[in-house]
Amino acid sequence: MAAQKSKESATNQKKSSGAGTRPKKATVENPPVPVPWKRRSFWVVALEEIRRNPRVWHRADRLYTRATAAQIASDLRSVHRRGAENVRVKGVLDGEAWDARWELSPDGPANQYAIWVMYLGESD
Repeated sequence: MAAQKSKESATNQKKSSGAGTRPKKATVENPPVPVPWKRRSFWVVALEEIRRNPRVWHRADRLYTRATAAQIASDLRSVHRRGAENVRVKGVLDGEAWDARWELSPDGPANQYAIWVMYLGESD
């Protein structure tokens, strides 16, 4: 019976991957062509779309707390004075003029605020 049990355990053992299943060395090939990384955050994309239709109010598709909505709207309104590098909203460019308003969201959850943005063009 012991001989039969050892025969069963020998046949029921799991085969390991063992030597010979992995490549011996890495394949030599050129790396992919580097592509410059371009940030595509929500505001970068949204402001590009809003620029295409200037002097029309657009509502952002995101909701914010009261403080965040007020800060984003303030940053957009003051970009022509402060410069794009001093604004926390990504996607604005130097010399642009924007108007922005924030208000309690008409169709969102409680205490969530919407932002309306209008591109005014290049500042003088």
